[in-house]
Amino acid sequence: PANVCVDGKRASSSVANDFLKLVDQLHDKGQKIAAAVLNESNLTLTYILDGSAKPFDCLAQEWQPWQATWIVRDSATPAAAFTSDDAELGYNRFTILNNPENVTDWTWMSSPDVHYGKFGLPNHSATAFQLWEPDSQTVINQYQSIIDSGFQHDAGLDFAINIDISMFETYSANVAKRGWDVRLLEESGVRVFLVNLGGGLFAAFWKCSDPDS
Repeated sequence: PANVCVDGKRASSSVANDFLKLVDQLHDKGQKIAAAVLNESNLTLTYILDGSAKPFDCLAQEWQPWQATWIVRDSATPAAAFTSDDAELGYNRFTILNNPENVTDWTWMSSPDVHYGKFGLPNHSATAFQLWEPDSQTVINQYQSIIDSGFQHDAGLDFAINIDISMFETYSANVAKRGWDVRLLEESGVRVFLVNLGGGLFAAFWKCSDPDS
């Protein structure tokens, strides 16, 4: 629901009320699970608030200590939390820069004057920026170039994807520096071979003067 707070209080509509009750229940259950994981495995389980369930307005102190995503031009995201960590207003809990694919927005954020707002500061350097949901190699390369052209963020850039993981790994191989891929062009006289050497699969390119040889 769009309006979960009215005049600084939880909205009384049935839709908002039912939604917030579900988040309350999720938080209670999640905290118990997190405590059990910490006790049994000594691992910290972190939950991230997204959508309408974010710590803003009347919900600023709700669902502690869960953190939240900051999204540009989002009705559930206070714009001021891009630069502020005001704990009283809950802005300190917006710890993940999580924006959709929009070249204009990302270029603006990466500019030297903006410097990704508070997310570019040292106290936020351990959290990766997140881009959702790139679905082509051109887009992935484009946004990596935007990030690389600005200052270097220690935690890097994460992609939230809905495409097949194998396809993503292929598309991102070059920018992630975990492999390489080459777009094959149809050209007379060029032949491509897949060669298995020592258990590894390699692509061999051969350009010959006689296309029929």
